Amino acid sequence: MISKILENFKNELKEEFYKGIKGRDYQEIFKNPSSKELTGLALKSSKQIRGVLLRNGNLFVVNAYNMIHDNLLLHIKIKNDGNWAYNISDSIKKFICIITDKDNSKIFYLAESYFDNDIEDRRKEFNAYKNIMKKKNPILTLIVKSILEVE
Repeated sequence: MISKILENFKNELKEEFYKGIKGRDYQEIFKNPSSKELTGLALKSSKQIRGVLLRNGNLFVVNAYNMIHDNLLLHIKIKNDGNWAYNISDSIKKFICIITDKDNSKIFYLAESYFDNDIEDRRKEFNAYKNIMKKKNPILTLIVKSILEVE
């Protein structure tokens, strides 16, 4: 029991503030966010969190209201020509884009740009990301279906 508590505590320490962006509204990007940070992001305006999950398991998140995935990719320095959703066979080798629904800041779904046929054709790769996310960020869940199926 105590080892499980210590493991959860250790996992909470992996989080870090990544970047603050000044603009019309100040935006914070978190890398491997803690429960507290996810809750804080979810409480801001849209109650949704947008994220990019890298192949190595690192997760970058931002409040979904003021930033789209393309901008998040730019801020975390992932090369992207703005066409990741149209060239999934290349982008899935490096990252996937995810988003929470409005009811739970710890359950992520695939972004609205992934269509059913993309998901079915690459289910094995998406499931690999699901397993990577669970291992690196055990407080979070990735459901391999589009957010559009939830709302």
